[in-house]
Amino acid sequence: MLNRIDPHKPEYRTTAIRIALNRVHAKVEVKLVTPSGQSSVHQYDSVFNTTPLPCSQSMDLADAELHPAQRDALRCLRYDTSCKVAIKFKTPWWIARCGITQGGTSLSDIPIRTCCYPSHSIHDDPNKPAVLIALYTMGQNAQRIGTLINRDSPSGESRLKEVVLRDLACLHARSGITYEYLAAQYVTHHAYDWRKDPLSGGAFAIFALGQFRHLYPYLTRPADGRLHFAGEASSAHHAWVLGALESAQRAVILSLLRFGRRDLAKKVEERWGPTSELDWVGQKAAYVQAMLGRLEPKRAAKMETPESYDDPDEHHDVKDEKPGGSSTDESGSNKLSVRSGGCFIV
Repeated sequence: MLNRIDPHKPEYRTTAIRIALNRVHAKVEVKLVTPSGQSSVHQYDSVFNTTPLPCSQSMDLADAELHPAQRDALRCLRYDTSCKVAIKFKTPWWIARCGITQGGTSLSDIPIRTCCYPSHSIHDDPNKPAVLIALYTMGQNAQRIGTLINRDSPSGESRLKEVVLRDLACLHARSGITYEYLAAQYVTHHAYDWRKDPLSGGAFAIFALGQFRHLYPYLTRPADGRLHFAGEASSAHHAWVLGALESAQRAVILSLLRFGRRDLAKKVEERWGPTSELDWVGQKAAYVQAMLGRLEPKRAAKMETPESYDDPDEHHDVKDEKPGGSSTDESGSNKLSVRSGGCFIV
């Protein structure tokens, strides 16, 4: 993969702190800062922002000309928290002692909530160490368990270890599993709290009441056709890896269509299948033009859409003067071509 994108290799441990539209050069500017504090500004034809929304909120997007609903999404779209604890045991006791010979989960109302049994190791040597996802929690349960998790896990987590082993014994008590037995089987563990991760700011997007209807359509729309949001939060399948992949496909197709590369957009669909993230059916011409970046942001921000009809608090009370009219790019032509700046993925 790196050879295919050479010489534009990924820049590791580099933070994007500002994204702005440069209308003079018809580019998107991205300001990067290295761990040593050195900063640089680069210009691109398209930028794909794949960072979680809590991280995007900390960027300087004042000049990115985002739609008001996009700014609302960055500010208030709900992100849930999640915690996991993986424990390494001396043997896969859940197979030998409990007869769990397939991958799956156990659900409960005790603090560990969900226990995940691996499927990839069911045929491994039963006398060798194995790893079990002993705890998987979300929401309020994760917030409470998170108070027992340290950044340098497993150091200082004796209380967490005790709670998890106790609940595992309770969950598998019918098979004769005891706390003492699990303590003897225990080798080590690792716990993680996504709420404390500075690169995510939470585990995944979980839209609150009304948010999916009023925010999701605008997360799928690129700002000026150049700045695309991609990631599970901007997908109908939010909280899943599938959603992240589908949002990436949608963003790539929109970018290719903007630059007139319908041939490449068709190849993307032929290889990965049609995307459910693009829905043109029943939409007015102005909506489609906004998705392709054919409308100036100030006009797109005024455009009334079906998502805003029933919510007087939304910022879409001014109708577009000509919702069915045609629009061209800044050069006055509907033909768009790829410029030398290339694209950038945050």
